Amino acid sequence: MINLNLKEKSFDDKVILKDISLQIEKGDILSITGQSGIGKSTLLRILTGLDNDFVGEITNTFKSASISFPEKIFFGRLSAIKEIKAVTKKNSSDIEEAMEYFGLLKQKNNLVKTMSTGQRTRLSLIRSFLSDSEIIYLDEPLMGLYFHNKKLATEYIINNLNGRALVYTGSPLNFKNEKIIELKTK
Repeated sequence: MINLNLKEKSFDDKVILKDISLQIEKGDILSITGQSGIGKSTLLRILTGLDNDFVGEITNTFKSASISFPEKIFFGRLSAIKEIKAVTKKNSSDIEEAMEYFGLLKQKNNLVKTMSTGQRTRLSLIRSFLSDSEIIYLDEPLMGLYFHNKKLATEYIINNLNGRALVYTGSPLNFKNEKIIELKTK
């Protein structure tokens, strides 16, 4: 479980986030929405523990997490299947099944750094959801995807949560029991 009581987050004396309290439990789905530049990614970084420079307090009892950012950070010198295997410790058949779902099986031996933004986005989702984690954080999980692949990705996310908590930024995906926090300018 995560309990956040954020009083204030600033950059260079400019307040970005203020007065946010929330709780995330196992199985919860939280969408963080708002205009570009409003602080969605910053709030996600606070929730993940990557940003501790804020006024307030946070407790997190989740033992494991997977995180995906729009930068889709990969090792770069490994093939797609080896990249996912290195992070998730899953066997090749599990990874290949997920890659086939996303139409990426033919690219399994391609270096990730040679793949398109949309392909890396789908690989990032596979990597996040094949990990053994109690909570999954996704920053703009549908970035770079066209309509068909957005639909596939949305279905993949909901069908592979398996009771884990999910926190993501971007437009709400209209999941059942989804909580939405909309950030607005102060």
